Amino acid sequence: MSSNAASGAGNIENMLTQGYGPMFSAAAIGMVLMLVVSLFLYTLSERQTALAKMAAVQQSMLVKQQLADLIAAGNATLQELRVAIVKAQPVTQLGFNLLAQKLLSKQKYASSLSWSPDGVVLYTYPATIHEKSIGNTINGDVLVKVRAAAQSLSIKFIAQSSSSPGGVTNLILHTPLFREGISSGDNGVISLQLDLAGYLKSAVFHGHPYQLAFTVRAPGSEKVTFRATGSKPLSAGQLNTALLPVGDETWKIYTLISSKGAINISLIWFIAALLSIGLSFIGYRIISIYNQRSVDVKAGAYRANFDLLTGLPNRYHFSRRLREVIEEAQNEQSDFAVFFMDIDYFKQLNDQLGQGGGDAILTEFAARLEFAAKNSDLVARISGDEFIFVARDVDDVIKADLLAEKIKKHLQQPIEFSGQQQFITVSLGIAMYPIDGLDVAALLHNSDQAMYAAKRAGRNQHFFFNEGMREQAEDYLAIHADLVRGLEQGEFELYYQPVLNLKSETIDICEALIRWNHPQKGIVLPDQFIPVAEKTGVIRDIGNWAFGQACRDIRRLTEGEIDVKIAINHSISEYYSNRAFERWKHILSENYVTGNKFIFEIPEALLMDKKSIRISVVNAMREMGVEFAIDDFGTGHSAINYLRNYPAEILKIDSSLIQGMQVNDKDRTLVEVVLTLAKSLGKVVVAEGVENDIVAEQLKQLNCDYLQGNWLLEPIPINRLIPYLHQHMFDLEDRKRV
Repeated sequence: MSSNAASGAGNIENMLTQGYGPMFSAAAIGMVLMLVVSLFLYTLSERQTALAKMAAVQQSMLVKQQLADLIAAGNATLQELRVAIVKAQPVTQLGFNLLAQKLLSKQKYASSLSWSPDGVVLYTYPATIHEKSIGNTINGDVLVKVRAAAQSLSIKFIAQSSSSPGGVTNLILHTPLFREGISSGDNGVISLQLDLAGYLKSAVFHGHPYQLAFTVRAPGSEKVTFRATGSKPLSAGQLNTALLPVGDETWKIYTLISSKGAINISLIWFIAALLSIGLSFIGYRIISIYNQRSVDVKAGAYRANFDLLTGLPNRYHFSRRLREVIEEAQNEQSDFAVFFMDIDYFKQLNDQLGQGGGDAILTEFAARLEFAAKNSDLVARISGDEFIFVARDVDDVIKADLLAEKIKKHLQQPIEFSGQQQFITVSLGIAMYPIDGLDVAALLHNSDQAMYAAKRAGRNQHFFFNEGMREQAEDYLAIHADLVRGLEQGEFELYYQPVLNLKSETIDICEALIRWNHPQKGIVLPDQFIPVAEKTGVIRDIGNWAFGQACRDIRRLTEGEIDVKIAINHSISEYYSNRAFERWKHILSENYVTGNKFIFEIPEALLMDKKSIRISVVNAMREMGVEFAIDDFGTGHSAINYLRNYPAEILKIDSSLIQGMQVNDKDRTLVEVVLTLAKSLGKVVVAEGVENDIVAEQLKQLNCDYLQGNWLLEPIPINRLIPYLHQHMFDLEDRKRV
């Protein structure tokens, strides 16, 4: 079915153009971008911090290694001096100067050598620079450590840092001197002074990329041995610490971790927020532009395909949809009906009520038309007050005629506007596919012509494009009305035809056949009114009446001590839903009859139908004891694959095959095949339409189970059936006695 009718063009436009998507989308983009940017900047900051820490560690290790190399070289110089002094006989100032000169020439950053017997400086080189130190006593703490080392007969290097008046930081290494052959006593101290500041400034950073500020501190105090940061102290939270053994002490090397590459967290969030806001705004504009263009495209497509007032497809869209329906009908070989309708006197109503009133009527008319349509139907507004309705499941003129009456009644209900009720009528033109047209243009034109014919005939009518169809529809509707009247007047009656059991020669079954006692036409046979009843739907009422009458008749037979089952025909359309089962169950209950007294005869097509609801009705009735017989077997779409799964106990071979046995060997062979197949599947076979002794004898030879036809007895009413069955029972008893 087409899309639901809207209340008006303004509502449709608002529905298409309203939307807060860009705002939410931009906000979502901003949040995501902020997280991404923050994560990126945070990661970058962490990387820079890690690189700064690595640089500080590498420089600390470099300073440590260079200082260790310097101290090791100084200790080696002192060791050579000690050995030389021990070997010398008396050591003079000149001899000491020569030794010191030789040793200092190997050490670029060694500034002086001195010998202090008993802790008092005796010799120093170069004397010209350090002559003021001659006669001075070595630092008390250093001297204590040196004497302790001497008493333990060990060779130990004592480190001491000092600052010259010029601000140059020096490193002084001390070690005790022992003369050969003397195992105790104090023979003095030899000392080496190193230019620590000059060495670190030139040697440590030469050729290396790292020049971070660092401080070398003496152990046990905050005394700075060397500082490469100027006068500003380093912050403990930004330092990397390395330990360096120097003599009997351990120095600490504090290296500054640079913060130049680090990014402040607050700055990270600030930058992220700025980027997010900027990109969100850009995203909002892009999404807004895109959405607006999408809305414009959708709105344009809607206006091109739908009527803005009613929301129904317009002529262009409807023509395309109808073309698809025609293609499907061609593939499925099905028919459908096209209803072209026009509101009668709409121009006068529009002039009287104004445009608002006219629009209100059109909108309500469209809504009612859509409400009456099924999902598979098509509804459209062609122009002005002209509408189209395509009914997919209306495949004949009877259904089309009935639907046209139903549509007119539905649309003619009063429409309220401005507190007043407006009554409208409608003229309809009907074209049937494929008889009245094979394409869109032909169907629209012919249904339009039929609609104008209805207007010329006085309006508030419906006309078929095909005159023959109109006449046929009129005849069918007359029969339909007559059928309804006949049911109300009790003009229908059941006739019964006995079915003979060939093996026992008893009559176990009687088939109920409906007759219409028409007041003018006399007795009307079923083939003259059942097809019309099936098309108009009144077959359900007829079927329910027939079943109820059969229940009442079975009670009369039972009261007459006649044990038979009644076979009754039901159309496929009677198995429409579970309501059919509930209705039949109620009929059995209200007549105090059980289901095992009945056989429902059904066409083979019902069991091959894909609608499972019909099979479920069959199964439900079987559970109540009702048996099922396949009527007219052999003339439809009989298939062995289906037959073995049929929920039916009886097969009734069609009378055309039975009557053809006498003159046609193929029919006889076919009947024989059906009998053999049915026996193998455990089915009971009834041959209907037996008219003479020759055919009856042939069926006996083929071991058929039951015979039915005028050969035995023509259909008779219940008041004649009961005496006949009694007489048959008496005759059978007489034959058994003989």
